[in-house]
Amino acid sequence: MPFSERQTYGLSLLASGADLHTFTVVGVRPGSGAERDGFKKGDKIVALDSKPSSGFLLSELRDTLTHAGERHQIDVQRDKDIIHLPVEVTLVSLDSR
Repeated sequence: MPFSERQTYGLSLLASGADLHTFTVVGVRPGSGAERDGFKKGDKIVALDSKPSSGFLLSELRDTLTHAGERHQIDVQRDKDIIHLPVEVTLVSLDSR
């Protein structure tokens, strides 16, 4: 039986801080939904659908970004600004280049 294709929204995230609720974008895959939606390396995710980052885990955030077709608003801190990014989850293959 062949393996199913691995897919990604295109964000690489790192949880840090004393409570592991600081979510930093450490990579954005070129050509991905994450790049199209405006994420940049170094962004800190501060809210998902108006819920502050202290209210969810990295695993929950990653899971949210695996449901193709869903729409969300993700708020990021970039430098001193808060930017509201409307997101429509689209997935790209991890296996293709």
